[in-house]
Amino acid sequence: MEDEHPRLVDNAEIVAPVRTSHLSRRSCSYREARRPEKSSTLSIELAMRYLRIIFKRKREILLIFAVAVVASGIYALLVPPTFRSFATLDIEGENKKALNLDTTLQIADRDYFTTQIAILKNRALVQKLTERMNLAAHKEFQDEGGFVSTLVHNIWSSLRSIIGIKAKFDPELESLRQEDRLINAVMTKISVESHGKGRLVSVSMDSEDPRLATEILHNFINIFLEYNLGRRRSESLESTTWLKKELQAVGREVERSRGDLIAFTNKHGIVTMQKEGNHVLTQFNVAADGLLKSKESRFKLESFQHQRSIGETQAVPGSVNVEHLVKLKENLSLLESEYAQMTTVYSPSYPKALAMRRRIEELRRKIAEIESATISVAVEAAKHEEVLLRQDFEKAKKAAMDQNSLGIQYATLQKEVDTNERVYQMFLQKAKEMEVMAGVTGNNISLILPPVMPMDPIKPKKLLYVMVGGALGLFVGILGAFVREYRDESIKSMQDLKNFLSIPTLGAVPDLKRLRQWNPVPACTPELRAYQQPRSPLHDTLRNIYASIAFSLLPQGSVRTLVFTSAEPEEGKTFLAVSMATVICDHDVKVLIVDCDLRRPKIHHVFKMDSKIPGLTSFLSGTTAKLNDVVRPTRVPGLDVITSGPMHENPVAILQSPRMKDLLEDCNRKYDIVILDCPPVIGFADSRILAASTDGVIFVVRESYVSRRILNEALDSLPQANVVGAILNMSDPKYGPYGNGWYNKYYTPVQYWRSD
Repeated sequence: MEDEHPRLVDNAEIVAPVRTSHLSRRSCSYREARRPEKSSTLSIELAMRYLRIIFKRKREILLIFAVAVVASGIYALLVPPTFRSFATLDIEGENKKALNLDTTLQIADRDYFTTQIAILKNRALVQKLTERMNLAAHKEFQDEGGFVSTLVHNIWSSLRSIIGIKAKFDPELESLRQEDRLINAVMTKISVESHGKGRLVSVSMDSEDPRLATEILHNFINIFLEYNLGRRRSESLESTTWLKKELQAVGREVERSRGDLIAFTNKHGIVTMQKEGNHVLTQFNVAADGLLKSKESRFKLESFQHQRSIGETQAVPGSVNVEHLVKLKENLSLLESEYAQMTTVYSPSYPKALAMRRRIEELRRKIAEIESATISVAVEAAKHEEVLLRQDFEKAKKAAMDQNSLGIQYATLQKEVDTNERVYQMFLQKAKEMEVMAGVTGNNISLILPPVMPMDPIKPKKLLYVMVGGALGLFVGILGAFVREYRDESIKSMQDLKNFLSIPTLGAVPDLKRLRQWNPVPACTPELRAYQQPRSPLHDTLRNIYASIAFSLLPQGSVRTLVFTSAEPEEGKTFLAVSMATVICDHDVKVLIVDCDLRRPKIHHVFKMDSKIPGLTSFLSGTTAKLNDVVRPTRVPGLDVITSGPMHENPVAILQSPRMKDLLEDCNRKYDIVILDCPPVIGFADSRILAASTDGVIFVVRESYVSRRILNEALDSLPQANVVGAILNMSDPKYGPYGNGWYNKYYTPVQYWRSD
């Protein structure tokens, strides 16, 4: 049917089929233009949906809120007051300088501060406190487990006795358990807090008695101070004893290292290890210098010898010159001078000049031979001298290395002696300091503020309890409202009607009890209110719904016969059937409404008629033969009614009789519109029987009343071809199409009321 008929927008707008292509294109472009706007309003719609749920279930939320506030207030009045006594301690860093073997290493004050706070929370101190004050005799620390703990213990004991398990009673174990419970109870009432990064610590004690809280805190602090002082003195005595033992051990180590150093010097004959006056080092330096000079002389001679071998003429080194060679060179010089003078007078070919030149060449050759032989002898002598000097150098080098090795061993032994002596002096000084400190050791923890007796209780804070209880109740109420709304599968809005039902939506009718009335309405029957207020939103809504029905039935012809039914009772089908009939009838349109609900008829009550007069059952059973005998006029012009008549034992059988079809045919000839008020679909076959003989079925759905599963079951049992659509009845006007001031903007408060 949805493919054959146009869909309806919301519950008051009728969309006619679009027959032109250019209008279709314009409508598509319009939807595309509105798509971003729709996505931007999703968050607003979601918020409005949440607000709707809250306002819808506001009574439940307010009830839970009131119960929580009252309960928290009663609890705040019944809980006994608690007083808190507090004191302030100053914890200085522990002076352990005398124990530090290295004065640059100090124990971190912060770690010590944290340790002292942990000691304050130790069970050992609380145990001493309970023993000193005999807290087990105080009523406040008895049955500290409370009602729940006692109840659980009793239940567990009962179960053990029922099962037959007998617990072995151990007096010693039971005493330990009671002591443990007492210590836990006291520890829960003692709190320790530090003031930022400072050294001050606040210690507090909670109790129902302010004097008892002050007394317990006073004794607890005294126990802590006594413990700390005793621990410090014990540590001082232990440190002194330990230092004396270590001092003796270090003294023995000093004597041993000194003996090792003396034995080493005597064994190796070491006089001194200083550089000054050390003959081994002096001898090594002399041998190294001689070897270096010998190498330099040999390198020069070998270089001169090599140059002469390749033809270069150089002067013989002065170190190898001999007297004979000097005289030959002097003679050569005189001959060369005479030859130079002779050649100035005679030519070089002159016999005397030739003889003198040969003589000069002979003398040069002789000098060269003598120089070569002399240089060779000098080179060999230099090599031999170098070998001897190298041997002396190696011996001096070995002696110096041995001396260096002994020096290293000597330095190691000397360093050990020096270290042991320094350690001995340090231990000796620390031992003297510890002996002095052990006699004057005091407490590094002082009481700045003694325990103060509280005057006012710290709890219960009644206003805070009430506020927290109210906030918790409000949260639980809202959470419960959302949970119930989530688990509620009923139809709660027009959108749900469109999403979860497979039939068209014809419109929504507001709940008359919640709809704000612009005009004062006299007391009247709800079914006749739309007729009596023709300018009201209810009247226009029913007109629009009927127009939607007419458009839905256009392919089949004019609207003649309609069945009004619902899934379950109390959904308002009779109200809508009668209201629709009173709205559409007038002097030109004749309407007949037939009460086909033969089990719980209501039409005669609406029009104030006697239930015993002849009606539908009378005509169908043959008691009344003519239709005119069962038709009754009403005060609404153009509207007639057929009541249900006397009760019949088999309603389904008479509705299936041929006279029912004859009745419908006669009614269609005499009236323009025939409306059948039928019973609910679930559990009864009446509506399904009549739906097959009518033009259409109007399905009435009450808001937030019937689950979607039941609605779908009811729709599946009806002939789908005859179902025109669904009407949402008794919708919330605040969130429906008539909310948010819809009729404020269009309707004006006009005093109009039918006088008839």
